[in-house]
This record gives sequence, structure tokens and C-alpha cells, in this order.
Amino acid sequence: AAKATAVEDAFLKATEAEGPILKGVETLPVDESSAAIAACKEAAAVVEAEVGKARTFFKAKQVVVKCFPEAVRGSAAEDLTALSGRVEAVAQKLAKYVKEMGLRESKVLLREVMLKVQE
Repeated sequence: AAKATAVEDAFLKATEAEGPILKGVETLPVDESSAAIAACKEAAAVVEAEVGKARTFFKAKQVVVKCFPEAVRGSAAEDLTALSGRVEAVAQKLAKYVKEMGLRESKVLLREVMLKVQE
């Protein structure tokens, strides 16, 4: 449960980092938008690392569970599947988050270019 919780906590921090740009990157100054996007990308990298660690952990534990006595193997496998499902749910949210962040970053870069052209 600790691995799944670590992944969920890391994603929560990523969504908190997104707070300033939810108002719209168009309304923030370019430097603030860029800083917020950098913070989001950094937080997303942490989530991605946590997802990778959790996936590796759960795969290893699934191999171990196969060695358990028949009486407990089923419930242990179900528990692992449930925890792994939580991690995969966050991984899907992360993919959407990263995609949206890329679009926002493009908007900020376009604004930055437009400002430089206007100078």
C-alpha cells in the first residue's frame, strides 16, 4: 500500500504545482508561466519515477505470491492487483497531465515569441 500511496501523493503534489497555471497561462506573465510549467514538469518527473518504482515492486511481488500456499495466494494476488490498479490509474492521469502541460508550454512559448517580435 505504501508504494501506491507514494505514487498518489506524488501526483497530488503535481496537481498542486499546476495551481498557478489553472488560471490560464494567457493571464500570467510569461516568466511566471514558464516557472510554473517548469515546476509541473519537475513534479511530473517525480510521479513518473514513483510509478516506475511501484510497477517494478508489484511485478516482483507477483512472482513471490505465486510461491505462496494455495490458501493465501488468491487473496494476496487480489490485493496486489488492487494496489497495482491504483498505480495504473495515476499513470493514466499522469499521461493526460503531461499532454496538457505540453499544450500549455506551447502557448507560453508562442506568447514569448510574440512578445519578442513586438519589441
